[in-house]
This record gives sequence, C-alpha cells and structure tokens, in this order.
Amino acid sequence: MTRDAARARATESSGLLGNKRKVLLSIAALGASTAVMVTGTYAAFTASASRGHQVNTGVPVLTLGAVGSNTNRLGIDAIDLAPGQSIYRSFDLLNTGTTTFDTLTASTEISVSSILDTDAVRGLQATLESCSVAWVESGTSPNYTYSCSGTRTTVFGSRPVTMTNVPLTGLNAANGGGTDHLMLTETLPSTADNSFINKMTALTYTFIAS
Repeated sequence: MTRDAARARATESSGLLGNKRKVLLSIAALGASTAVMVTGTYAAFTASASRGHQVNTGVPVLTLGAVGSNTNRLGIDAIDLAPGQSIYRSFDLLNTGTTTFDTLTASTEISVSSILDTDAVRGLQATLESCSVAWVESGTSPNYTYSCSGTRTTVFGSRPVTMTNVPLTGLNAANGGGTDHLMLTETLPSTADNSFINKMTALTYTFIAS
C-alpha cells in the first residue's frame, strides 16, 4: 500500500467514525426530546363551580299630588297679603318609584324678585309641616286653612322663603312607595313696613331626592 493510499484510507476511516459519532449524538438528542415530550403530556385535575345573577337599577320618581285638590295647592297665588298674615298651601309629596333616597331637600327659584324675598328678616317666612293623614281643608281659594286629625310634625321651622337644599328629614317619600301629606305656611312678618306696599315675588318650590 502506498503512502498516499494509506493516508486516503485513514482519512476515510476518520470520516466514517465522525459520521457514526454524529448519528449517535442525533439519536441521543432525539431520545432527550422524546423524554421532554412525554413529560409534557401530564396534566393536573381541575374542577369549578359558578352561578350568575342579574343586576337591575331602581326607578327614581318623585312627584306632587294631583292639581285641583288639597293634594296640591302650591300653584295658588296669595293676594293682598298684609303684615302679620299667613297663607296655607297643602300638598302631597310622593315617591312612586322603587328607589330609596338618602336625602330629600327643598329649594326655591325666584323668577320675579322684590323686597319680599330679599329681606331675610322682614320678608316672607316659610314653614313646612307634615300630617300623618291627609290634611282637612276648610275655606275657599285662595284663603284655605287646614287641620290635622293625626300626628302633626314640623319638617322645617320658620325661615326666609329664599332657600337652597334645605334638608327634609323623617319623610316617607325617602322610601319607594312613600307619601307625605305636607302643608306650607308663608307669613309676612308684622315688622314689614310701608316699603313692602304693592310688592310682588314669584317663586317656585322644588323638592329634590338623592
């Protein structure tokens, strides 16, 4: 065998050994990959339970009683009021919805202003009362008077008619389906002097539930 032939054969044998080594390494790698794949097929047991429900919001509705009866006399004007005189207006406040409110308040909006509403001391003063039953009405429009055959309660005491968010506590209308029988008294104090002659104020009462 020549020296070149021997070198060529040695090279060939080295190549074969190298190929065998590559095949063995590939088989080993495949075996490891297979082992990983088998390990990954295991899973834990699971269990669950569930139950759903609906959520509905309440319906807030606050209204006044029907106009034309003692359930709502707020719209009747007071005429020729003199110092020391009062007017009385009954009305019902109803929660005809399903919502329970945290607070009830009263505010007034003055659309025509005068000394009657700007003078906090000598101007018109308002009082609000409730009766556990409907107010009994007497007299004729606009000079109505009222009596309570049940329990009479002061909602807020005498204060100027200009008001913002005055709290109304203890009313049934805070709860769904509740009704309150109320009476508003407006008084011109006896201290009103000639500066109050021929004056006019136009105001609107607003009751707010929240």
